[in-house]
Amino acid sequence: MRKILIIAFVLRFSWFLIVALGEGQAWTQDSQGYAALAESLYDKGEFSQGGHPETFRTPGYPVFVVLGKVLGDLTWGTLILQVFLSTATVYLLYLLVLRVCGDEKKARWAALLYAFEPLSIIYSSYLLTETLFVFLIMCFLERVYIFFRKKNFKILLIASLALAAALFVRPIAFYLPPILLVMFLLALWKPQCFFVDKESKWSKKQVIVSLTIFIFCTICLPYLWMLRNEKVANVRAFNTLNQSYFTFQAAATLSQVNKQSVFEARQNLEKQYETNPKVATDVLKENPFVFAKIYIKGWTKTLLDPGSVDGAKQLGRYPPVGGLANKMIEEGITSVLLFLMKERPLLFFMSLVLGAGLLGYYFLAFRGLRREYKLLLPLLLIFMYFFLLSGGSNALARYRFPLMPFLAIFAGVGCGICRKVEE
Repeated sequence: MRKILIIAFVLRFSWFLIVALGEGQAWTQDSQGYAALAESLYDKGEFSQGGHPETFRTPGYPVFVVLGKVLGDLTWGTLILQVFLSTATVYLLYLLVLRVCGDEKKARWAALLYAFEPLSIIYSSYLLTETLFVFLIMCFLERVYIFFRKKNFKILLIASLALAAALFVRPIAFYLPPILLVMFLLALWKPQCFFVDKESKWSKKQVIVSLTIFIFCTICLPYLWMLRNEKVANVRAFNTLNQSYFTFQAAATLSQVNKQSVFEARQNLEKQYETNPKVATDVLKENPFVFAKIYIKGWTKTLLDPGSVDGAKQLGRYPPVGGLANKMIEEGITSVLLFLMKERPLLFFMSLVLGAGLLGYYFLAFRGLRREYKLLLPLLLIFMYFFLLSGGSNALARYRFPLMPFLAIFAGVGCGICRKVEE
């Protein structure tokens, strides 16, 4: 396992050096907001932007970026930390598969696959939430599996705090705790279905204490942040990202209905917000089939975009804004490949290699799930949660990032099965 961790670290650190010493970029439009909030926390001890309390973003990642600034440089210090976290995620993934399957070979295969996973390498050198978020999710899962075997409340507390931290890093996980709570109760009621041994018995006291710890950390703590937002900005929500999200989806829907550009549709929507704050959701309700078509098309982009554009941007070989996912959906894969072959040969090569690797992941993951679906069911349900939320008009390879550790686990199990068949 040590060799796999060394490989994972060398790949991520090498990519970091290429970005740091080359002409590429480590920032995106989102990075600017995170950096500004981190500066505010470091200089003033306030979570604000432009003198106003921040409600659009949550404090998890900006607090982490402050640690990078403490190391000497906000950007490069944070990215160095992310290189280590991404490498640690490989180890957590190995431990998780070991807990789930009890098979050393499958655990090593899963870790090896994730060590080479392109998105995890690329995004470890972006000033974005993805690396920290996935690390916390894997930490939560690995500790939870241990808890259900040892019934140690300290382990559950660590797991619950990791999940709570993940919520504050990326609010996409906001609805995950209630779903996990249902799975938690099912695991106690029907141990054989999820995490626990059939003979495992839980007293009422153990159940009550376990539920109290989990609910307090993953539901009550986020609720306290909602109360903070209500107090400082009169906004009773965990964050105000939803308004921007619905505006984007409504603009894409209107652009198809009215045959206009997304930019024009968005401008029209923003003008109507003063008189009708729910205008975006109204548009989606009035055009459910158009929105559903756009959302499903987003799933396709999430699953099939190889992420080569994200890598090319970091190398300074592609414009900072734009991508190929929409072009691929509208014109077809063949047309896009011919365009890349002629205009951008490096990106063409990257797309072929990463695309082939991605298809390999899917093939092995399907094989692993088909043979070990009972063991992998809890992880598959969490995978489906993130996948179902990854659609929409602005979907891209980045939205697949939380899915890749799970795909690596499923594929690693598939590799382990292949090796057994050969033997």
